[in-house]
Amino acid sequence: MAKRIGVIGAGIAGAWIGNQLRDAGHDVVVFEKSRGMGGRMATRRNGDFAFDHGAQFFTARTKEFRTLIESYPEVVAQWQPRLVTLGDVEKTFKREWFEPHFIGVPGMGSLCRELLMDVPVELQTEITDLQQSSNGWCVYDHNGRKFDCHWIISTAPAEQTRKLLPFAPLETVTYAPCFTLMAGLETRPTFDAAVVRGRALEWLAVTASRPGRPARPGIIAHASGDWSREHYDVDQAKISQWLIEELRELGVAVGSHVSLHRWRYARVMKPHREPYWLDGSNRVAACGDWGIGARIEDAFGSANLLLPRLIDLWEGKP
Repeated sequence: MAKRIGVIGAGIAGAWIGNQLRDAGHDVVVFEKSRGMGGRMATRRNGDFAFDHGAQFFTARTKEFRTLIESYPEVVAQWQPRLVTLGDVEKTFKREWFEPHFIGVPGMGSLCRELLMDVPVELQTEITDLQQSSNGWCVYDHNGRKFDCHWIISTAPAEQTRKLLPFAPLETVTYAPCFTLMAGLETRPTFDAAVVRGRALEWLAVTASRPGRPARPGIIAHASGDWSREHYDVDQAKISQWLIEELRELGVAVGSHVSLHRWRYARVMKPHREPYWLDGSNRVAACGDWGIGARIEDAFGSANLLLPRLIDLWEGKP
């Protein structure tokens, strides 16, 4: 029997599980608090710039995820940057990637949008309360709107899931935060991407090097998790100044456009003991990268492992 299923979050886990459950004949609605789909697979556009300010790439180490991205060649491209190491090293040296690295085209969230093409998505809809009912769940958003669902599947970060579902046993999951600086460049560096050692910054990427992005070069600069945690509550104007100065010390000249984003749940440091959480008696489940690790593929893998368990449960299989 078809069920009305509410999926919280339109990142890769929510996009995949929403896509597959709709294909299985269920009535699915996805709730996403942001303006667009993709979660950490995010791109911010400003004039002639496109900054992929969240996840920088994704790998495909499992057959299932390779099959998925091969099915959508129009929205996925391989990224092959000139990669170097900077920072506290004797000299800049080149690095090599030994597996393909992919990005979404024209934005990081394009794969999620493609998966959800035929699935109803309520954007800019933050779910603030879940109340059990005789037929499942009453779902309330920040504007007081009510949605009735038979089942709830949360793909939000573990801490956000627990705020909505306090009985979810996800308290051991931990994350590292991240500050992301986005800036235009006066001149394009000799590298396309850089791993940075021994500094506040740990990663740099030149926007123009990424397939499907505008030719005008900008820089995406990620601060390390430890530094971001230590300075998490510092005024963001100061954070921007410090990171711009750090870029200059690394030989990167920042132009006029500068903005900052603070990710609270940037990287899973300690995953859950299981790849997903399922409570059949309460008609609720949760999945996400926190079930396996820190990669985009981990979020997909968590959702992909949950799917057959849900279907078996609904079909009455042991």
